[in-house]
Amino acid sequence: MSETAIQYLIYAAIFLCVLLIVEGVYYLVFASRQGGKAVNRRLQLLSSSGNSREVLESLRRVPTGGEGGFQGFKMADLGDLIAQAGLVISKSRVIGIMVGAGIAATLLFFALVPGSPRWGAPVVGLLVGVGIPISILRFLCKQRIKKLSAQLPDALDLMVRSLRAGHPMNAALSLVSKEMADPIGTEMGIVVDEMTYGLGFREALENLRARIPAPDLHYFVVTINIQSGTGGNLAEVLENLSSVIRARYQMFAKIRALSAEGRISATILSVIPFLVLAAVWVTTPNYYASVIDDPALPVIAAIAMGLLLTAIGVMWKMVNFKF
Repeated sequence: MSETAIQYLIYAAIFLCVLLIVEGVYYLVFASRQGGKAVNRRLQLLSSSGNSREVLESLRRVPTGGEGGFQGFKMADLGDLIAQAGLVISKSRVIGIMVGAGIAATLLFFALVPGSPRWGAPVVGLLVGVGIPISILRFLCKQRIKKLSAQLPDALDLMVRSLRAGHPMNAALSLVSKEMADPIGTEMGIVVDEMTYGLGFREALENLRARIPAPDLHYFVVTINIQSGTGGNLAEVLENLSSVIRARYQMFAKIRALSAEGRISATILSVIPFLVLAAVWVTTPNYYASVIDDPALPVIAAIAMGLLLTAIGVMWKMVNFKF
């Protein structure tokens, strides 16, 4: 292949990579959080389209694998992961972005690092095309669940006030969907719309629990199901649940404050080895030239990386507490 063809290939790969990154950022950040002046995304869509059925179909995603998409990296659970992250984007489009980004990253690595081992480019392409998008989706999913859990006590208080004013539970959920921001406002609105179009109350709540695998939301759904079967003062039960959840979050905030120094130290110690490797590679490119073709290098590098990742995992286990 001529030098001109290689240069054009590099330009095409850079263009494709930038295009896919821009599209991915748009769908993962901006397109999923458009809200305008409305309180939440569902109300914004209702104000623009006016068709609640179409809005319900565009927002509702029914996970097929429970919590699998949040817990693992299996491609079969990608749809669940997208749903739990609250994104309005098809799985096929996400897969297309991942494949295109991986191919572009592989071509770029081949062009920019011509003396690299053959296994280097596929590894980089796999990390960029699969690892980074999945990590971003997992991060968005975790942040969305954390935000919804933090909103839940206020939503429960709003339901309690509505119930004590004499409104039924459907009206209380509708009030939450109109008064609270995302993600809980949109999710409660989906529950209300599902019941409006014929789904049972329990089924709608079970769909909510499947979409958002948050423990506090699970307690709320179980409480509603038990009360609907046995009766009792629902307003008092929800008020007690709100107090318990709020007290738990106050305790979690205190624990995170006490462990902040350890988390910062673990972050610095985790990043330093990679920064040193990148600095040596950039400032002294010939430093590894004498051993780059040594057959023992992949084995030694794999062992060193395994030990490093093990140390990082141990550090994070020591400073992160599962709430």
